[in-house]
Amino acid sequence: MGGICGGFRVCPGNSFPIAPEDKSVLDSQAKEIFREWDKVAVPVGQSVVALVAGNTQVALGTVVGKGKVLTKLSDLQKERRPVMLVDSSGRVYDAKVLFALPEHDLLMMDVPGLPAPPIDLDSYVQAKEGDVIAAVSPTGHVSDFGVVSVAQRSLRADDQ
Repeated sequence: MGGICGGFRVCPGNSFPIAPEDKSVLDSQAKEIFREWDKVAVPVGQSVVALVAGNTQVALGTVVGKGKVLTKLSDLQKERRPVMLVDSSGRVYDAKVLFALPEHDLLMMDVPGLPAPPIDLDSYVQAKEGDVIAAVSPTGHVSDFGVVSVAQRSLRADDQ
């Protein structure tokens, strides 16, 4: 491998050799990490919905009130196909945009008849730099996790 890619010796997307015994250990550790995450994620999953266009999941949303879903505006801004909402049981719903807050990259939607319970935001703490956070799917499994690198950021073009 030639130069350095963004501080990495191996650029993301390029593979590097892992000894079979190391791969086995890493795979086992990853499974254990996700098993532990799932213990906390399962109850949260019933308050998460998938936003689907065609047969493709384009975003996740969080139920924040009766029939109210909050999602990332940027995930849906360029989508031109109709977006349907799918809850944790697989039931499909139509959704209507209530309002957008571009400066916070948020979109609030109204979903009539959605029985999913709202997430209790009061029971969660504000994430700080260095905290480990997870994205939970409607199935109640962790789909991804990472570390908070900045506590707050602006999405306004004039702040970039």
